[in-house]
Amino acid sequence: MFNNNLLKKRFNKILISINELIESFFNTIENLLNLKKRNKSNLKKIDKKITIGVSLIVIVVSSYFLIPTFFDKNKVKSLLVTQLKQKYNLEVKFEDNLKYNLFPTPHFSTKNLIIYYNKKDLAISKNVIINISINNFFLLNNLKTKKIFFKKNEFNINSETISFFKQILNSNKNKNEIIFENSNLFYKNKLDEIIFLSKLNKLKFSYNDDNL
Repeated sequence: MFNNNLLKKRFNKILISINELIESFFNTIENLLNLKKRNKSNLKKIDKKITIGVSLIVIVVSSYFLIPTFFDKNKVKSLLVTQLKQKYNLEVKFEDNLKYNLFPTPHFSTKNLIIYYNKKDLAISKNVIINISINNFFLLNNLKTKKIFFKKNEFNINSETISFFKQILNSNKNKNEIIFENSNLFYKNKLDEIIFLSKLNKLKFSYNDDNL
């Protein structure tokens, strides 16, 4: 009888130990699952914060580069006319609307721009692109012109206006280029008769430190 009781006690202890081990095992599994859930939740929060941060940066940068879109286009025209005259001794008249474009670089574009010299219409440019500096877009007066492209041009030149090209070359004292692409040059006599026609694929005016 004594032996039977002893065996029962030992057997009960073994059962209790097994139950404790099983319980401990499942508690460990549960803790690991909870930890994984917390880590996953934390990762989601971090990812969400990163997404929000990147989105805010994109919005702020995009908003900055889009500021010139809201400027009064007539005032922009006036500013560009003044800067072209001061920086390049180049006189122009805007005939069409002015558009702002962000790509590939921030620039204003227009069509049918008139170039005049000695108070006479010298050329018409079918497509003009005026690149602008990105340094400060917050105020209209801070806009600065950079490289300028005149495309599909028709020049009406005579003995009195041929010096236009020399004037542009001598006046460009900054490192921003003026480029005429796909131009037709009509040279006329005093009777306004065409003497010859010349095709200019690319004419570039630039300045370097050697004053060449």
